[in-house]
Amino acid sequence: MNNSGIAIHLYLSSSIRKYANYQAVSLINFVYGPFKVIVRLLKPVFLLLAIFASFNLPPLLAPSLEKRMSEELKKYVGAASIAQFATPAAVQIVSTPLHLLGLDLYNRQGVRWQERMSRVMRDWAKSAFARMGRIIPAFGVGGVVNTKVRKGLMEKLE
Repeated sequence: MNNSGIAIHLYLSSSIRKYANYQAVSLINFVYGPFKVIVRLLKPVFLLLAIFASFNLPPLLAPSLEKRMSEELKKYVGAASIAQFATPAAVQIVSTPLHLLGLDLYNRQGVRWQERMSRVMRDWAKSAFARMGRIIPAFGVGGVVNTKVRKGLMEKLE
């Protein structure tokens, strides 16, 4: 390809990219237009819920779990590890129906609340388990590994 061919290619790909970006922004504005206020309010709530359940809640729950664990179980796993795996997954039980309701409000406008709640209840369990399957590797395994690596590095510094 000669220089003029490269220039034409760059110009066309740049124009196509700009047009695609414009269309994507237009679609986002169309989708979130009526729900902008709700979306802006709920995003931080879900983010804080996920962060709280993944990082703040496990250390708070670990001492009470430690008291209830048998000596045999304590040989194999610590209370902090159990809490780190369990809490992010358990929060999905609460957050999943809220997400399903939001999706239903957007996708099926004009539907009665009874039908809406029926759909949320129908999909709740399988969606919650799918979300748990996604979050346990990230925040469960990741949280336990992060805690152990951090503890080991902090001990070396002392």
